[in-house]
Amino acid sequence: MIPPECKRLMRIYRGMELATINPKWKGWRIDNGELTNEAGISLKPEQILMGHALMEINSENERVLKTKIIQTARMLKNLP
Repeated sequence: MIPPECKRLMRIYRGMELATINPKWKGWRIDNGELTNEAGISLKPEQILMGHALMEINSENERVLKTKIIQTARMLKNLP
């Protein structure tokens, strides 16, 4: 018999329970090596890194782009 704690760790490892790490991850999972939200939008690791890099750049042109990215992300967050 597998203890419940071990089963939970296996589900976390398989990406089935990211919300157990932090409630902010509710609805997110890891699917085929990509981070996927409940709307089915998948992000590859390089996309996440690129998004972070864009957020770190602070020239005026990039600030405008950053603002548009944040607005888009907020709109996506509010999708049913």
